[in-house]
Amino acid sequence: MDAFMHLAVNAGLLVYRCHLGETQVLLALPVSSFALKKDAGQWTIPHAPLAAQDDLYQGAVGAFRHATASSPVLCNTTPLGWICDPWDEIFYAWSCRTDCNVVPPHPVTRLQLEAERRQNFPAFAALTFFSLDTAAQKIQRAQRPFLSRLRQELNKQGSLFCAAIC
Repeated sequence: MDAFMHLAVNAGLLVYRCHLGETQVLLALPVSSFALKKDAGQWTIPHAPLAAQDDLYQGAVGAFRHATASSPVLCNTTPLGWICDPWDEIFYAWSCRTDCNVVPPHPVTRLQLEAERRQNFPAFAALTFFSLDTAAQKIQRAQRPFLSRLRQELNKQGSLFCAAIC
């Protein structure tokens, strides 16, 4: 990790659930993409930048709670490793299963956007669950390996997540 000490670090949770017999993941649309009416390749795992002394996993959990304005029960947490994104930032992710079917809407107001900028949290215009195949089209290219790693983890468990619980 010493070679990466000069790079910014982000951490996030790739939250998944079973809905109508398929595994779905929660992605966030950054405000800038929403304003430009872009979609494919613009969605991201809810995340936040971290300081060097921050615990990576706790930072990811905090970012998720901030983005969703909720604290759903998360289980089966699995580290998905890290990637280096095109902006020379290191991005760590964990997968977590949730049994909640609805993420409360999190509308972004101008005042909230200004507050989030001061707190260094990214602002998201939308949070939506997508099937794994649709998510692969929607998510930022650099983060696609996290979807592949999640799929591998689910396959290691002997069956896909939804086949086991739905």
